[in-house]
Amino acid sequence: MHYKSLIIIVFFLFTFAFLLKGQNSRSTLESKRKELNKQIENTSKLLSQTSKSKQHTLQELSTLQKQMESRGDLIKVIRQELDSIEALLETKQEDVLRLTADLNKMKSAYKKVLVQLYRHKTNNNIVYFLFSSENFNKAFEKQMYLSQLEKRRSQQASVIRKTQISAKTEIGILESQRKEKALLLGEELDQSGSLNQELTEKDKMMRSLKSKESQLRKELAAKEDSKKQLNNKIEGIIRDQIAASKSDSRQYNNSRSKSGVKKSNDPRPSKSGKYIPSEPDRGDESSFAGRKGRLSPPVSGAVVVSKFGKQQHPLFEQVFTHNNGIDMRTPANANVRAVHKGTVVSVFAVPGNGNAVMIKHGAYYTTYSNLSNVYVKRGDELATGASLGTVGKDITTGNYLLHFELWNGKNKENPESWLK
Repeated sequence: MHYKSLIIIVFFLFTFAFLLKGQNSRSTLESKRKELNKQIENTSKLLSQTSKSKQHTLQELSTLQKQMESRGDLIKVIRQELDSIEALLETKQEDVLRLTADLNKMKSAYKKVLVQLYRHKTNNNIVYFLFSSENFNKAFEKQMYLSQLEKRRSQQASVIRKTQISAKTEIGILESQRKEKALLLGEELDQSGSLNQELTEKDKMMRSLKSKESQLRKELAAKEDSKKQLNNKIEGIIRDQIAASKSDSRQYNNSRSKSGVKKSNDPRPSKSGKYIPSEPDRGDESSFAGRKGRLSPPVSGAVVVSKFGKQQHPLFEQVFTHNNGIDMRTPANANVRAVHKGTVVSVFAVPGNGNAVMIKHGAYYTTYSNLSNVYVKRGDELATGASLGTVGKDITTGNYLLHFELWNGKNKENPESWLK
């Protein structure tokens, strides 16, 4: 293979790899942009539900803050998309310049070959051409060389021209995308006025809420007490499950041993007491552990207004709250679904947290509380996505709020890290 052709092939392979990487990056950014748009749509709907109410709440403040964060993230993503397209466009423009220069060189060399051939054909007849050479073989070799050179130059020039056309076509596509992204960015930047209005509304909310500090502190204390009751209830159920599991396993194996049957590690021992068996968690794709980060949220269109763990109060600097799960603000009367298949181990009520459903998934447990209606009962075996009930109103704000917890045995885990 000719050295020049090899360089061109290597060059195109490198360029293709670069463009493929850029395309993948842009696809990721585009997916992220769509997700942010979806989040903004969800929060906008929730905010519009209470826009006519003059009563400001902490949940309203958290929802508005989430809206503003999503808008800011969206603008950043669009800018990244624009930068990515411009980088690819610049690369392609440099490629075309390089190809054009190569094409000009090839044309110049090709022209010299044509001139040389023309001179031999017009100024010299074949007899003169033959006698001017040392012998017939050299004359024939010279003619073949010129013919092959012309053919090779023609092929190379054709390849470069086709590549140049292809590159210009891609540039047209990239320029179109850049205009599209620039327009989208302009639209998002125009929303800076909306962000300013939301910031003004946020300040207004905070002043209003701070004026009700005494009331808020009482509500906070009541919520903390309700959380403790819920936590004690969950811990008690898990403790009973573990203890009953050990007891039933011993009784099961003892009965098999006395009957002369070899002991077995049957993962589903006979039921007794408060223990409800469930399939073992093997950690594969179909198991609960294997779905970490890919579980569907229990409610569609919900927004997390209170995160997991220790959080500083949004108004009072010296006050911290502790959440064993997450609080999700939802649309009115939203349907709550099981995030994974499992068995209902308890349905109970806690003052301040409404009705609760607790599901066992092998070694894991999920709890859905503040339900107004419950459609399941203890012992029910549920499929992923099974309907559990509807979200109830928060007693202090009137907003629809779901409290969701996830435990690995006796250990609490951040539900957000498990949801997609």
